[in-house]
Amino acid sequence: MERRPKVLIVEDEAITALSIRFELERTGHEVCAFVSTGEEAAEAFDRAAPDLVLMDIGLGGPMDGIAAASRIRERSDVPLIFISGYDDEPMRARANAFLPLEFFTKPLDFELLVETIDRAMEVRTPPS
Repeated sequence: MERRPKVLIVEDEAITALSIRFELERTGHEVCAFVSTGEEAAEAFDRAAPDLVLMDIGLGGPMDGIAAASRIRERSDVPLIFISGYDDEPMRARANAFLPLEFFTKPLDFELLVETIDRAMEVRTPPS
C-alpha cells in the first residue's frame, strides 16, 4: 500500500484550515496536524514529522508564519508552501529566504495546491 503524504497545516482562519484539510484528505493526503499559531507549528512539526508544511504567513500571536518557518528550517529541509491573503514584495522577499516550494495567495486554488504537493512528493519519494 502506498504511503500517503503527511501535511502539517498552519492556518489561523478556521474555515480556511478546514477547507484545506477537506481537500487534501479528499485527494489522498494525510493531514497529520493543523494548528493556528507559529509556536504550535514548531511543536507540531516535531511531534508529527510531516512530509510537507503548508504555512500561512499572517498568523495571530507573536510568531508569524515566516518566523515559524525559520524554526522549522533549523530542524529540516522539508518542503514549505507559504499561503497569504496578501502579496506584497517585502513579505515575499522575507518568505523566499526560506526557499519555499511555492507561494499561494488566498483564495486558494485547491487543484493547483494539490498538484504542487503531489509534484513535491514525487521528487522526494525514492522509487520502490
